[in-house]
Amino acid sequence: GKLIEAAAKKGDADVAIYWLGALQREFGNPNLIEIRAVIDACAQAGQVEKALAWLNSLKDAGLQLDNVTFNSLIHACAQAGRTKEAGNWLLKMKQRTCEPDGFSYNSVINALAQASETHAAVTLLGHMQKASVKPNVVTYNGIIHAFAKG
Repeated sequence: GKLIEAAAKKGDADVAIYWLGALQREFGNPNLIEIRAVIDACAQAGQVEKALAWLNSLKDAGLQLDNVTFNSLIHACAQAGRTKEAGNWLLKMKQRTCEPDGFSYNSVINALAQASETHAAVTLLGHMQKASVKPNVVTYNGIIHAFAKG
């Protein structure tokens, strides 16, 4: 598991996937932390499709999605400019009774800012505040960036 986590921290999806495969062959189904690390590595490498594929393997293993996993998927989509998909994962997170946090909202707000979707970014800030998630410097920088691009 440590090799997978190290590869994930470096954003090296291929190495993380290799070591997860090795663990699977040796010990059977991986645990949530190991799959989540691979999803995170894929997210950091901008490999959204691979992250989503590993999400399915997480479901196949009967493991439940948690906040960290949702945040990795939201971040992966946001980083790849897939703003609608990032927003959809934010909604799915709420539907599954996982509470989005500042990272969840900030990832989508920043993706919206990059896409010059100022109104959507400001609207999401309002939803964030209604959900009692306190905006921070990253949030406000995203909003400022949206207006600067918009």
